[in-house]
Amino acid sequence: MRAEDLEPLRKHMLAVIAASAFELRSAIGKDALDERVMTAMGKVPRHDFVPIELQPYAYANIPLPIGFEKQSRSHLSSP
Repeated sequence: MRAEDLEPLRKHMLAVIAASAFELRSAIGKDALDERVMTAMGKVPRHDFVPIELQPYAYANIPLPIGFEKQSRSHLSSP
């Protein structure tokens, strides 16, 4: 996949993270994550860190296999 094809997925991921932070505002003590965190998350080419067949899922808030017959314990989008 081309990076341009993944841009809508990246934007959606950021929107989901922002909404989640707002929903958890009483638990995290603020309405939103720091803008620097959101900017960094928007710049990281997550699709470069997963096998090509998983690239469409790189920006989803789901655990992905990390190799060696294991799966990530936390969501990749967790800061």
